[in-house]
Amino acid sequence: MAVPQRTERGVPRSVYRRRRILLLLGLLAAAVVVALIVVRPAPPPPAPPPPVAAPVVVPAPVSTVPVPCTADQVQITPTVDASEYAVGSLPRLSWSLVNVSAVHCLIDIGTRQQSLTVSDDAGVVWSTVGCLPAADQTYLLEPAASGAQPAMSSPTVWNRDSADGCTSNGDQLPSGTYQLSASVGGFSSATAASFVLD
Repeated sequence: MAVPQRTERGVPRSVYRRRRILLLLGLLAAAVVVALIVVRPAPPPPAPPPPVAAPVVVPAPVSTVPVPCTADQVQITPTVDASEYAVGSLPRLSWSLVNVSAVHCLIDIGTRQQSLTVSDDAGVVWSTVGCLPAADQTYLLEPAASGAQPAMSSPTVWNRDSADGCTSNGDQLPSGTYQLSASVGGFSSATAASFVLD
């Protein structure tokens, strides 16, 4: 029978080896645990919150049916074909009308709803009121910003005399400066066109 070898302290060598192996296994296990703790992968970052949807803006319905024009939508300009008229030359008077708004509108430009008026410093000397055959004409006035052309009247030739209503009394007006104003569809021109009769 073999006798186990003993160390100097009297402990068998096999016990001493087992203790070393157990100690090494314990150290190795501790190292593995530390490595797992230190080298452990980081947790994934939290998912970003879902994006907040922008509020949906629903535009107000826009009516496509034209409505009657208002004073702030129309601009009436009286026009003459010259700034000065020699003796015997007859002025040709008219008006133009534009829509200065962004929407279509309806206006009556019939002869019943339009007039041209000539004035001097003393007041009205001639007018087309009641002189034209009465007629109505509803007109769709498109916005000038859309490229629409102005509505224009046919020129009225004025024989340079004063009138009592629609009947000329044959009195030729003296030389001087006169102003033409216009009214269309119940709206009047904001400015007058000035011209000179020689």
